Amino acid sequence: VDLTKHEYSLLYHFMDHPNIIFSREDLIYQLYPNADKSVMDRTIDQHIKKLRFKIEDDPSNPKRIVTVRGMGYKFVK
Repeated sequence: VDLTKHEYSLLYHFMDHPNIIFSREDLIYQLYPNADKSVMDRTIDQHIKKLRFKIEDDPSNPKRIVTVRGMGYKFVK
């Protein structure tokens, strides 16, 4: 699978911490540790969307990177 730098970092972080829920803010810090407040949380949503498209069998019904409503995202082994 051909991943961008941010997609790879995100996937690596998720796989290193399976079944842990990460908020958008947690993931922003993971991907952009030195960024100021200009990185929007919807940026993470776009990274997740693109990553799901690359690794999920059915991106519209993800089984690996799932949304935990009101909390964030988690990687399911």
